[in-house]
Parts: sequence; structure tokens; C-alpha cells
Amino acid sequence: MKDYLIKALGYEGQVRAYAVSTTDTVGEAQRRHYTWPTASAALGRAMTAGVMMGGMLKGEEKLTIKIEGGGPIGSILVDSNAKEKSADMSLTRKPTLI
Repeated sequence: MKDYLIKALGYEGQVRAYAVSTTDTVGEAQRRHYTWPTASAALGRAMTAGVMMGGMLKGEEKLTIKIEGGGPIGSILVDSNAKEKSADMSLTRKPTLI
């Protein structure tokens, strides 16, 4: 199944609804960063928030989400903009493989 973002408006533009699936994108991030399940969940949630918030942007607007958790994965950084279809992400520390 492909990832998607669905936006809906109701009540003459007074209510917005967003539905998003980022399973494939988060899985790819997990493979690229070699993250453990807990780190993958944190990264995936941050990426999903970036996709949803990026869907609210217009024109050349950009958004950066930084989470400084202080744990073994360090900081999570997610960049999003109005034009891209997915969020860029990075971890400040690479987990050690055992």
C-alpha cells in the first residue's frame, strides 16, 4: 500500500480533517537509519507530524520539527515543505548495531 495524505474541509472551511498513512516511508527510514523499534516509533511519529503539518503549508513555506529527547537516539530533526510529498528526516546519533 502506498503512503498517502488526505485533506478534507467542512462547514464552509471552518473544520479541517487530515488522514495520513506513512507506513512505507517510516519503514524506509528505519532501514536507512538501522533504528530499533522504539526509535523507529519516535522517528515515525515525528515524520508523520511533519507530513501532516507540511500539508497545511502553502507556496514556498517550510517547516522544521526538532525533538531533543536526550535518550540514546539523540535529536530527531524533520524538515517539511509545501511542495514535497514526504518529510526529510535525520537522527543526530546513529544507533550501535549488536
